[in-house]
Amino acid sequence: MSYIQDIPKPESFIYLASPYSSDRPVERAIRHLMAEAATAYIIIAGFPTYSPIVHGHRMSIDHGIDDQNILWNSLNEPFIRACSELWVLMLDGWQDSKGIQWEVELAESLHTYIRYVYVAPDGQSILVMDGIE
Repeated sequence: MSYIQDIPKPESFIYLASPYSSDRPVERAIRHLMAEAATAYIIIAGFPTYSPIVHGHRMSIDHGIDDQNILWNSLNEPFIRACSELWVLMLDGWQDSKGIQWEVELAESLHTYIRYVYVAPDGQSILVMDGIE
């Protein structure tokens, strides 16, 4: 496990996968806020980062785009194909997320480097792991 400042910068950008889908709108909103905060922290640390949750949450709400994975997978696939690394934000529900499972499987098939990230309890640091043990 390393702190984000100890991780080398990627060649292009990081794709930040995080759980989102839920029957509860408040849970989706909380997941969006947590993904947005983590994305901001990672960008401030100097890592170009794309988060489909940060990018799509408002559109989903404002334009009635459902939170089902089929549509989002087709929109996110080009970003996964283009990224240098895929990072998984380990929020509650990440292990059960069908979206994250799909994103990781695609990244693995492309031999994209995968890291797992955790926001420390102090909220001021992000811990990065190269794999899950």
